[in-house]
Amino acid sequence: MIVDASPGTSCPVVESLKGSDCVVLVTEPTPFGLNDLKLTVELVEDLGKKAFIIVNKVDADTIGTAERTGTIIDDFAHEVGIPVVLKIPYSLDIQKAYSRGVPLVRVMPELETPFKDILQRIMDSRAKK
Repeated sequence: MIVDASPGTSCPVVESLKGSDCVVLVTEPTPFGLNDLKLTVELVEDLGKKAFIIVNKVDADTIGTAERTGTIIDDFAHEVGIPVVLKIPYSLDIQKAYSRGVPLVRVMPELETPFKDILQRIMDSRAKK
């Protein structure tokens, strides 16, 4: 089951994380995104959950990759030891498709494999419990 929660550490976020096996944190490479990410990582660590990071709205040079590129999110993720497993580009095409309910992988089929890889990492982390 996948549960989508708001950014930050509000009560609904805490409740959604309590029953989770694993947490995928989605953030943007901005100071505001980093601030929310820091707060949520602290909560995730307090709850003892395995976590991965997806960075949304990155520049086109890092599409579909997970290597460090020196952004504030990459630097923080490296510091706390949480892997950045995917970077999704900032794209007007993605925004338009999303507003029509079209899945991201239909707009960018090259991201289907990275998303499947993330699912496998989640399943692997559950098996190690």
